Amino acid sequence: MFRIVFSRPVEVGGQLVSETTVEAERLEAISAAGEVVMTAAADVIARIDLGPAARTAQLRSRAANHGRAWTDEQRAELARLHGEGLTVPQLMERLERTRGGIRSELIRQGLLKREGTSPK
Repeated sequence: MFRIVFSRPVEVGGQLVSETTVEAERLEAISAAGEVVMTAAADVIARIDLGPAARTAQLRSRAANHGRAWTDEQRAELARLHGEGLTVPQLMERLERTRGGIRSELIRQGLLKREGTSPK
């Protein structure tokens, strides 16, 4: 059985859906030319995704600075805002970074312990 989550609503059985479940024994990948390029048994498939470029694009849609190097100004602003007591979610929104990006930089600056969220 496959659970399929679509990036935008698609028509399935006359209805627009954003996800569906399909009972099947195998999955076939078909090229743009209509040729079967791969067949796999359903019980051996753990996950299908669009790869790292698609994941980066998805994260950047929520956090514009995801994956980008920190500038000295951004590091200073992070330290200042953290010192003012902003929470990680507030820092994420303000600096357009992911939770992991904020936490990693706070740890690098010695403002957050690696194993928890308590400042040094």
